[in-house]
Amino acid sequence: MALERTSPWPFAGIGLLACMFFIYGGSLIYMHWWLVLVLYLVWFPVAIRASDSFAHAPARTFPIASLSVITYVVAVGVQTATR
Repeated sequence: MALERTSPWPFAGIGLLACMFFIYGGSLIYMHWWLVLVLYLVWFPVAIRASDSFAHAPARTFPIASLSVITYVVAVGVQTATR
């Protein structure tokens, strides 16, 4: 019985989501509270979709999780512009 090689990218995607959860929470120090709320409101459906794709289409987990990083970069830009 041959073992299938498992890609590490789906696991990296789930880890990225966990990291972004804590980065969003730490952002309360320097971001407006409403901007952090928006980050979490975007993060939650992304996390649900990435968790679903982890089980059914693992190759899509990391690209979906990367949306949380893109959202964070946009939020930092908004924070900078509104200061």
